[in-house]
Parts: sequence; structure tokens; C-alpha cells
Amino acid sequence: MTLAFDNALKMLETFSEIGLTLTVAEPNDYMCRIGAKIGDVDQQTARRIYRFMIDAALDEYIDGSQSDLIDNQTENVKHGGIIRFD
Repeated sequence: MTLAFDNALKMLETFSEIGLTLTVAEPNDYMCRIGAKIGDVDQQTARRIYRFMIDAALDEYIDGSQSDLIDNQTENVKHGGIIRFD
């Protein structure tokens, strides 16, 4: 095992201990089809719901706030707290 891999595993373990999970920032087409079917909405709406849920979770976890995304219906989903590994 490399040091980077070992550190990544430790980070995931820490996430789990504090109730976080690692997920994709953008839902794939299959996720949107399932979400649309279960939610009885179109796939684009399912995609937007996923993005809003990610943002809401980040808002609450990062700064303890619940910014009013529901009353602030916007196409500009921020994803401000998402850590991307490129």
C-alpha cells in the first residue's frame, strides 16, 4: 500500500466516524432515471434535486446554517464546499 492510499483510507474512516460519506458531485444518468421514477418527476428535476441536497448537506455541515435553498429556487447551485480531486 502506498502512503497516499493509506492516508485516503484513514480520511474515509474519519468521514464515517463523524457521519459523512463520499459521493459524486454530479449524479449520473442512471441515478437521475431512478430519482425521477421514484420522485415522479422528470430527470432534469431529479438532477436539480440531487444538487440541492448536496448543497444543503454542505451548508449545514460546514457552517451549521440552513440557507434557504427552497425559497431561493435558482439554477445556480453553488457546490461551494465540494472538495474535488482532479
